[in-house]
Amino acid sequence: MPSRGGEPRDPERAPVADDAAAAAARTRFALDQLALPQRLFAPSEAARATYERAGVPSGRIRVVENGIDCGALTSAVRAARERNARADALVHLGFLGTALPSKGALELAEALLEAAVPGLVLDVHAALPPYHGDARYVQALQALAARDARIRLHGPYARSELPRILAGLDGVAAPSRWHEVYGLTVREARAAGLPVLVSDRGDLARVAEGGEAGLVVPADDRAAWVAALRRFGTDAAARARWSQRASTLRDVESMTLELEREYVAAIVEVTGRMPSLLHPIDVPPASAPPEPPRRGFLRRLFGA
Repeated sequence: MPSRGGEPRDPERAPVADDAAAAAARTRFALDQLALPQRLFAPSEAARATYERAGVPSGRIRVVENGIDCGALTSAVRAARERNARADALVHLGFLGTALPSKGALELAEALLEAAVPGLVLDVHAALPPYHGDARYVQALQALAARDARIRLHGPYARSELPRILAGLDGVAAPSRWHEVYGLTVREARAAGLPVLVSDRGDLARVAEGGEAGLVVPADDRAAWVAALRRFGTDAAARARWSQRASTLRDVESMTLELEREYVAAIVEVTGRMPSLLHPIDVPPASAPPEPPRRGFLRRLFGA
C-alpha cells in the first residue's frame, strides 16, 4: 500500500493515487485471474461466500472440502502417547501454525494469563515471522513468554513432529481474527481426538461441531476468551466429553477422487476426448458448453 511505503502502482504497473485505489486495482486484477480457469474450488462454504462477496459470480465456485489423513494421524498420535507418557499434571493448550497478527496468538496468550487458571499453559508451536517487515507483534509475544512461564514458545515444527506435538496437548486453539477458509490445525487436532477452542471467523466454527467438540468464541472478544479458557482449564469433564466426540472429517481419498473427476471432466469439456486413465472414473459425456469469455489454462494447454 502507498501509505506503508509500497510502490504506488497496481499489479499491471499503472500508477494509483492512494490505498483505496490500490486495493480496488488489486481486487479487479484478482477477479480477472479467477475468471480464467475452467473450474474454481474452495475448501468450505465460508470461503466460497467470501469470494462471492468480493465479486466472483455466484455459482462459479464449487466447494470441495479438504481431506485429512485421519487414520494415519490418529494411529501416530496414539503411538506417541504410548511412548511418551505425560510427566506433569498441567493442562496444555496448543497453538499451531504461524503466529501472524491475523491468527491471534498474542491475544490468546494475553487472555490465558488474564484467565489465571492454575496449571493451564499455552504451548505455541509456530513460526514467528515479522509481518511485512514489522516484528512488533511477535516481539510482544516473545516478551510475554519471557516474563511468564505459562506461555511457551517452541518454534516451528516439521510435519513429522506433528503426532508427538498433538500427543502432548489437551486441546488446540485457533483464535483467528480473520476469516479462515478451512482451519487445518484444529481439524488435525480433532483427528487426534483433541477438543478445540476456535473463533467464529470463517469456517472455524464448524470444527467445534455445535459445541460437541469444543467451544466457539467471538473473535477479538477478550472477556469471552477469558471465560472460555477458564472453562477449558477447569472443566476436566467437558474436556473429556469433547475429546470423545467422533470427528466427521473428510478423508484424503474421497477428496482426491472428487478432484480427479472434476479434472477429467474439464479435460473432456475442453477437448471432447476422454484421457487415458489408470482406473475407471465416472465423468459426464462431452457436451458443447457456451464458449467462456476467456481462454482458461486447459484451453491454452490443449489448444482448444
